[in-house]
Amino acid sequence: MADQYAGLEVAEALFKEIIAKGLYSYVNRAAKFYGRIEEGEAMETNSRGVRIVAEVEANPSNRSFAEGGKYAPFSFPRDINMRVFWTRHSKGRGYSRDEYEALMSSRTSIVTGLTRDIKRETGDLIKVINFMSWNNGSGVVARVDSAGSPVVTGANGTAKFAYDGGSYHILVRGRYNFINPATGLPRLNGGSTAFVATAASKTSSTQTVTFDTVPSDAAAGDYLVYEDSYLSALHGVPYHVNNDTGGYQGQSRALYENLRSVVIDAAVASVAQPLSTALLDRMEAQTMYLHGTDSDSENTDEWQFWTSPCQEVAYIRLGDPLHRVIKTAQVEVLNLGYKLNGKGIQHRHKWEIDTDHQDDRIDGLKLSTFKKFLAPGGTPGFISKVEGGYWREVPSFDSTGVGGYFDRTGFYMGFRMDIGNVSPFSNGAIINLATTGLPNKKSAYA
Repeated sequence: MADQYAGLEVAEALFKEIIAKGLYSYVNRAAKFYGRIEEGEAMETNSRGVRIVAEVEANPSNRSFAEGGKYAPFSFPRDINMRVFWTRHSKGRGYSRDEYEALMSSRTSIVTGLTRDIKRETGDLIKVINFMSWNNGSGVVARVDSAGSPVVTGANGTAKFAYDGGSYHILVRGRYNFINPATGLPRLNGGSTAFVATAASKTSSTQTVTFDTVPSDAAAGDYLVYEDSYLSALHGVPYHVNNDTGGYQGQSRALYENLRSVVIDAAVASVAQPLSTALLDRMEAQTMYLHGTDSDSENTDEWQFWTSPCQEVAYIRLGDPLHRVIKTAQVEVLNLGYKLNGKGIQHRHKWEIDTDHQDDRIDGLKLSTFKKFLAPGGTPGFISKVEGGYWREVPSFDSTGVGGYFDRTGFYMGFRMDIGNVSPFSNGAIINLATTGLPNKKSAYA
């Protein structure tokens, strides 16, 4: 028994060491956008949230006057208070008792096995954060295809997924709810509580997923979300870079238009159109009108394009004819501000590519406007028990309190944080870009 406790002490120490030394470095390697936000300023919040004071209207007092005339009446600028709270997320790593005992059999196995597991779970957690960073806070992972194969309900039922990435972000063995988009309520499968469907397998080439059971009331157009997660996810870029008239960080975009961003819809008559330099220039210029500064900056932290490999390829293809002209003429720079690089033509702004970014969207971002807001102790990492330590037994109690524990144990990882923005009108986006004929998430395995 003494050896067992000695092993636990080593395990607990290793947990803490991995948090201190492994988490941050992994963020920068594996999750690009979150890694860039991680480099910036973090703000601690509490149950009342963090207040962001924003000037949304300048002082309107102005008057030109003749000799002996009146001064302008006193007035004032308009400041508002926005608030950012935190969201919560968790993931659990379980072990059978036999696996746990084998892990604790020696200090060598603890160091080797637990380090491997912690790094893997840490990477998965940060990857989820990065994916959520390109989500609008709804937590939607995929959307059932309204134009594809019909939904097959019942045991071993299937659904084909459309939305941006098709089935790309759906994890086999993951637990999900189907959400009715018209009501925002989960499908019940004839019951009275939200039905949980477990993904049994998926065929990425057709974007089709087989579940243990597809709820009987599921339908085309439904959202797929992590279990009990709808509208509880971290608020990513599409929430902040948006021109809707809904609520935003505790205020109304309908009331204060300066809380809106420039969003260019590339679709014509609901049909997505291909990327063009005209769209990029329009988004950039309109954003400049709002934030009032020249976005043509060599400072990559000021303003840059973010997209997926899909639209990067679309952009490179735009430069193919110019590429040939430049090579023929043996010059490096065109008057239009484009230059030759290893991939072809490069726009004057830096391009950042993130595979979690939507394939049909390009964002023009001023990264310094995005901030992390952390609850006390909410940094991504391990979730400790109230009484201390990380290992948890798995209970098996019914509603009356009768039962015991499973012969299993494990630990939880998660975060309590959100992403906020202090100047949404400094950012812009192009949405509904064509992806046909381009490499994209839905064609990755095709």
